[in-house]
Amino acid sequence: MKNHSVYSKNEVDVEPDFPGGVEAMKSFVNKHLVWPEEFGNSGYVILSVVVDKDGGFSDAKVKRTLCNFCDQAAKEVLRKMPKWNPGLINNIPVSTRIDVPIRFELN
Repeated sequence: MKNHSVYSKNEVDVEPDFPGGVEAMKSFVNKHLVWPEEFGNSGYVILSVVVDKDGGFSDAKVKRTLCNFCDQAAKEVLRKMPKWNPGLINNIPVSTRIDVPIRFELN
C-alpha cells in the first residue's frame, strides 16, 4: 500500500458502501432529505467525500451543484447518515475519496 492517508476508489480492492447497499441509501435519503416544496427542479447534487477508515465522513465538497439550498440539504443528509463500510486494501480499512450523488426528485 502507498504511504498516504486517502485513496481513490480506483486504488482500493473494495469500495466504501452504505450499509445495506444502494437501495438502503436511496431509502435513507428519501426519508431524511429536507428541501423546499416550491423548488421546482429535479436533479443531483454530487458530493465528493472521504469515507474514513472507521466509516465516518470528512472533507465533503460539492462537486456538482443544483442550488445553494440543495447543496446544504445534501450535506445535511450526509451528516445524518450512519457510518459506511470503509474501503479496503488487502482486507485493511483505508480512507477513500468517493462521489456521493444525492437525488432531488419531485414526486
